[in-house]
Amino acid sequence: MRTVVRLLNLVQIALVVYCVLSWFANPRNPALRFLSRMFEPVLQPIRRALRRGTNSETWSGLAPMVAALLIQALCGLLMNI
Repeated sequence: MRTVVRLLNLVQIALVVYCVLSWFANPRNPALRFLSRMFEPVLQPIRRALRRGTNSETWSGLAPMVAALLIQALCGLLMNI
């Protein structure tokens, strides 16, 4: 289980890198494009749920934080198994 938790921690770090790159990097940057293909399928449903739940576009920016919290919760569950 430790290996899975470490892998999830790496995914969480990659999510932070993706967020920072999305603010500052050129959209054609190959690293940003790779991370976008990796994370957008996960972030889009979270954004939709946040928009639907709050009826506002503002909260959809919190999707990466929600994804990180879900990863942390999963890590916590896996460590207790």
